[in-house]
Amino acid sequence: MIKNPLDNLIGLNCIESRSTIFNIVVFEFSRFPDKLTLLLEDYDQVEFTMIFTAMAWRMTSIHEFKTGSYESTECKDDGLKELIGSKLVKIQYNTPTDLIFFFDNGYQIETFKHSSENGLMELFSFEQGEKEPTVIQMEASGDWSVAEDISFTKDEKEFYKHSEDTDSRWELLLPADDSDTPCHKCAYYLPVRGQFHFWNYGLCSNEDSAYDGRAVGANCTCAYFSYELTI
Repeated sequence: MIKNPLDNLIGLNCIESRSTIFNIVVFEFSRFPDKLTLLLEDYDQVEFTMIFTAMAWRMTSIHEFKTGSYESTECKDDGLKELIGSKLVKIQYNTPTDLIFFFDNGYQIETFKHSSENGLMELFSFEQGEKEPTVIQMEASGDWSVAEDISFTKDEKEFYKHSEDTDSRWELLLPADDSDTPCHKCAYYLPVRGQFHFWNYGLCSNEDSAYDGRAVGANCTCAYFSYELTI
């Protein structure tokens, strides 16, 4: 069992914070102030990446609720971006799984367990020169353990490379992103099968749209976005 590994993040800078279409939230921490400085220092990866994989959470300041996520309620990246450039100064442990992360710009992130399964949160740590990260995960009890082997098989590596190459090509063909009316919330959006980068894409089935029958990004949009099918 590993005790309070998140304390390693205290004093580090949050240089990336974002959400995915599956309500997974990603925070990247480094002793460097931003990604450019990280690259100039010849670092390929941030030192720590914290991921909320099955946590309810909310982001607040003294004056306002900024964003958050609980089960199917999705957050907006615009709120999370306020953390970029701030420093994590304190972690308060209300319970082993209900935590408060305090940042020096006045914002805080509160987490709440709403799942009985393990893997509520993951922490990736990267050592300079190492190809694979060390990964630990928070169990439902709040204890931390080393995650199971995450290395890819030969077939998985090949499929990942295929998805990465496809992502690079398709990105140039997609409509613009929009956090208010993203394609993945549109009634005409059909997710494509696959994994890795393919998770970010779907097929448009709206005959009125210029993208009908084409791959679209989950966070893209067009003028024919609709929450309901119109027959």
